[in-house]
This record gives sequence, C-alpha cells and structure tokens, in this order.
Amino acid sequence: MFRTPLYSSQQRYHILYVFLFGALFLVAPLYYHRHLAGGGLFLPFNILVWFSACLVIFTGVFKVVETQRFQFSRVFYFFLFLLITTTSTGFFTSSFDPVSWLFRVLALLGGILFVFSVLQLSLSVRVFELCLHIILASVLLQAAVGLFQILFDSSVLAWLPFSPTIPSGIFQQINVAASYQATGLSISLYLISRPSFKRNHWLLHSLIYVSAFSAAAVVTYSGSRVGMLGALTALGLLLCCRIRLLVRNKRALIGWLLMLLVGCFVGSQYGNSQLQQGVHKLGGTEENGRLEARISIYNISLELFKESPWVGHGAGSFEKVYQDKKSDFMKQDPNANYGTRRTSHPHNELLYWMVEGGLVSLSGMIFACIAIIVQLFKIGWSRGGAYGALLFPIALHTQVEYPFYLSSLHWFLFLFFITMAVHHSQIQVRLHLTNVMRKTLFVFLALVAYFVAFFFSQSLVSNKQLFGFVNYLPRDLSELKVSSRNLYFSDYTEFLQMQTYLEYAETSNNKELLAMYVQWAEETLKTMTEPVVYGGLALAYHLSGRMEESGQILTKGLSVYPNNKELAIYKARILKTPVLAK
Repeated sequence: MFRTPLYSSQQRYHILYVFLFGALFLVAPLYYHRHLAGGGLFLPFNILVWFSACLVIFTGVFKVVETQRFQFSRVFYFFLFLLITTTSTGFFTSSFDPVSWLFRVLALLGGILFVFSVLQLSLSVRVFELCLHIILASVLLQAAVGLFQILFDSSVLAWLPFSPTIPSGIFQQINVAASYQATGLSISLYLISRPSFKRNHWLLHSLIYVSAFSAAAVVTYSGSRVGMLGALTALGLLLCCRIRLLVRNKRALIGWLLMLLVGCFVGSQYGNSQLQQGVHKLGGTEENGRLEARISIYNISLELFKESPWVGHGAGSFEKVYQDKKSDFMKQDPNANYGTRRTSHPHNELLYWMVEGGLVSLSGMIFACIAIIVQLFKIGWSRGGAYGALLFPIALHTQVEYPFYLSSLHWFLFLFFITMAVHHSQIQVRLHLTNVMRKTLFVFLALVAYFVAFFFSQSLVSNKQLFGFVNYLPRDLSELKVSSRNLYFSDYTEFLQMQTYLEYAETSNNKELLAMYVQWAEETLKTMTEPVVYGGLALAYHLSGRMEESGQILTKGLSVYPNNKELAIYKARILKTPVLAK
C-alpha cells in the first residue's frame, strides 16, 4: 500500500506514543525505594510517573510545532476556565501557601497539556484500544505486586513496599489500589464489547481474562468499600449501555463472568476478615467511630466554606484553618468524635476546593465536569455511557478520599479516559509559523525539557536523602543540601533542619540556635499546625525560661490535637528538662 510522508510521520508518532504510554503505566509505577510517609512526590513512583507524562506532553507539543497543525475541542475552553479560576484565587487571599498554590496550578496545567498532547497525535481507534490493553497489563502487574506482598516478608521484597496481609501494591494505600483494580475490571468488560475483540490475538484475550480474575480477587480480598462500590456501579453501567455488543460475544462474556466469579471467590476465601469489614462499612457500621469522625470533618469544612464563600481561605490553608475551627467545635461539643490524626484534606475533593478556593474555584470544577458530561451525552448512550463507566471508580474515590494526591497514575488514567471522550469532537486548526518562530519554539521546548528533567532527577535524590537523614544516625545537615534547593521539598527540609537545631540547642546550650528555632516555629504555626512544632516550641520556650508561654502553647497544641502521642511525649520531656543555663 502506498503511504504518503505525512502518513509515515503519523505512524512514527503513534509508535513513539505507545512506547511512552507503556513507560508511563508499566515501568514508572514499579519504581520504589524506601521513603518517608506522605503523598505527591514523597512517593517515588509519582516522580517517574510525572516525568513519563511530561515526555508525552513534549511529544504532542513538538508535533504541533513541526506540522503547524493542532487538534482542538471546545471542551478546552472549560478546562482553561478551571485553570484560570484556580490560579486567580491565589491573588485574592493572603493566607495561602504560594508553593502549594504553584504546584496545584502546575498539576492542573500538566493535566490539560496531557489531554491536549494526546489529541495532537491523532490516535486511531486501534491505538486507543492498545493503550487500554497496556493499562490492563499495568492493573495485572499491580495485582501481582499485591500478591507478593501477601505471600512474602520484607526481606524478600526489599524492592517493593512492605505491606503484609494487605495487597496495596506500589500505591501503599488499599483504597487507592482497589479503585485502580476496579477501573481495570471495567476496562476488561469494555474491551470484550469492542467489535475488534474477535480479531485480537489470543494473548490479548488472555490478558483480559487474567486481569479480570486478579482485579476481582484484589478488590474482594481488600474489603475496600470504595473499590467494591466503584466496581459494581461501573460494571452495571457497562452492562446496561453495551449489552447488545456484549451478547454478540457470548462465549467471551461467559468466560469473563466465570473469571470474575472465581476471582471474587478466591479473594473472599483468603481475605475473609477484610471482606467482612468492608461489608459492615457498606452497611454503615464503621469501626472505631470513623463514620462519626468523617461527618465531623464534613461539618467543619462546610462551616469553613461559609466563612469565606467566594475565594476561600487560600491554597494550602486547609490544614491550618481546619484545626483552628476544630478547636471551636470541640469546645461546643466535646463528646463528638473528631479523630486524633492530622487532617490535611476533608476526604472529599469538592469540599477541599470549596474551603481553599471558594465558589470561584468550585465554579471552574463544576463547569469542567458539566462539559465532560455533555460530551459523553453527545457521543451517544453506548459509547458515552461506557466512557462514563470507566471514569466512575476514580470519580467516586475523589468524593470519599484524595487519590490524585496519593497516586499521579490515577490522575493520568482519569485524564486518558477524558481524552477518549474528547477526541470524538476535535477539529483541526492550521498554524502559520515562520521558520524563525519554529526554531525559537524548538529551543524553548528543549530548555523546558531540560529544566523538567533536572527538577525530577533532583526530586529523586532529595527523596532518598530525606529518608536517610530521618532514619539514620548521626545526622549531618550537609546531607540536606540538594533537598533544600528543591522547591517541592524545601519546606519539609527546613522543618527537619529546625528540629535538628532544637536538639543541638538543648544538648549544647546554644541560645542562638534556640532563638532561631523559636522565631521559625512562631511563624510556621501561623500557616501549619504540626503537633511536633507545637511541642517543639513549648520545649524551646521552656529552655529559654519562658514558662508561661510554654504552658500556653502546649495547652493550645493539646486543644487542637487531644490525646496526641507526640505532644504527650513533649509534655513529659518538658517536665524532666531543666532550663538552659544563662
């Protein structure tokens, strides 16, 4: 068959995209080294996931400059509106954290550019299906990681997160793993309904059946209610909107159902206690008062929204304003269950945006969601309903937890499904760039790529150094040079440095370091309510002879975090520690 140069170029881009997509979903999520607790880039695999996604973005943008054509959809107007509303709130609030605001804007911008870049590659239906098979392989790999975690101890799994009895995979959180597996279940049923299913290689058929079995087993074993609800609803929706196509492949559908049932049976037999807990939770009988604590979080968050309904309290401010408001609630109703842990997110994405960004940011999110829903309706019940089913498990998860902050893989998986829906309404726009402008854009892309690669490589080094500094003695502050220069980790690095200064001041009678710590802690508590900082400042006041202030800040810390173990340790330590000599 004769192929034009444009077609050959298109094919090369498709091959490159499939390779990068495989790196994003198959290779990057398997990277692991020991690290500190947290989300975002504190989880090493997220660093490589973002780097791989950036390579996809650069590929799409490069093609636009090279061909002087770009694909566009009206849905992007709503995405840009979301970006503008989120960005603008940073200019109207004074209590926001500029670093949190910057990375939130960059995450949204990166997501929009990811959808835009995938559209530029003009992927065929066959390539989209191949990408779905790659995602299924990723789901199967994560299920295998979970199986290894159950069967082997930490000495055998030094290259994977240690998670005995819980198949959390690389995500290290069972609900995040369960929603990923639930999405995989939906993909496997959707692929059976595709007209091309009968023509596919038997290896692709095997991948669908095995991944359906493993995903069902993991979701059932975990007892995750968000995973079970997400899977049941998505599969039910798929059956409703694709039933005519599914019955054409009766044997495949029966085989898939058998693998689903066997997987559920195996998961229920080996994870009986987790499944029972999940069923109890679905019935509303949460253990240890978690449901009551969650309701308290929602009530406090709604009150915070009422206090600043238009532009919110500012990006990165939730933890501080929540803890302050929680103290007021505890005075009014001391018998209610508010939980004992720090609360940095209300476990509901809409509430989170309402508190930090107000109606301005919320309007951007709502309009973007409406645009996607309208797009799903436009492409018809069978296709649009199927895409909605693929989106549902993760969408549900965002309303009860915060999966996007724990797993960037969920973020880009969600965006890929959006891209599948948007690409049906794309139009091509022709650009007219001079040679000078094209060369300038190529140089600019090269510079941005260099800085992106530098940032993520620096982030990997910082991640390792922070773990080593916290867990290995003696501690040498020179080990934090790299992380102190990394914008993402610099605040936490400063926190570690100041806590180390407090230890040095106490052991060496160094009043200059003590004064430095006091000044830093007083400023920090204006924007962050970390129990260790409350306790550290109380200890620093005590060492300085400021007994009354020490008691006040310790009392305030305990009012915000009652029954907190770290504050209890600091209280006992203060009683035993003498004041520094003058």
